[in-house]
Amino acid sequence: MKKLIICFITGLIATTTLQAQNFEGQITFKMEVKGENAALFAAMMPNSMDLFFLNGESMIRNNGGMMAGRIGDIVTKKDGSTYMVLHKKKTVYKMGKEDTKTSAEFKPVITREGEETVKGYKCTKYLVKFPSKEDAKGELYQYLWATKDIDVAKPQTVGSSSNMFLKEIEGFPVKVDQYITMSQMGGMTINTEMTLEKIEQKKPDASLFEIPKKYKMEDFDESKLGKM
Repeated sequence: MKKLIICFITGLIATTTLQAQNFEGQITFKMEVKGENAALFAAMMPNSMDLFFLNGESMIRNNGGMMAGRIGDIVTKKDGSTYMVLHKKKTVYKMGKEDTKTSAEFKPVITREGEETVKGYKCTKYLVKFPSKEDAKGELYQYLWATKDIDVAKPQTVGSSSNMFLKEIEGFPVKVDQYITMSQMGGMTINTEMTLEKIEQKKPDASLFEIPKKYKMEDFDESKLGKM
């Protein structure tokens, strides 16, 4: 379970290191686990993901599944600092640069796969591979469908740190089919499909991005994941 949480956080950090310079509001994606390991992970993984953006800060909240309770809300501030906020435990874990380092930090290799229609939108399909230092083939890759038909400014990324809102891809993501290989679990692969459900260009409540002062603050420690 702990290894699964680490791999899932790795994917999320790639998303939450966004800075919404041109977009303020809420984006919701439906999430579904697919493939041969779907039955094993379905009860653990969230069924949807809400991303909130305001004044250059971001917050991600997963809904449903055991994982959502273990991870809590992930808040990224303007200075790039990232926090896991567990409201039920009234605890905040501050994540350092090493904790938030992911394979998505390195320049992705993007291949155009053709044109398809997804949810009524004309999309361009891309294969995106994120190489790591240890393995040039990468442990994270995805298929991404982007459309130019959605007239909403994409949240801007810090370098290439986002796995969904890549600056190298023109258009807004409608669907992301992501594969994460967990080398620490015998090379098992989790296939998660994320489909755009809602875009709301309305400023979210500023309290969503606040780090509760009364909560206990601790440095993130991977060894404590099983106890969260």
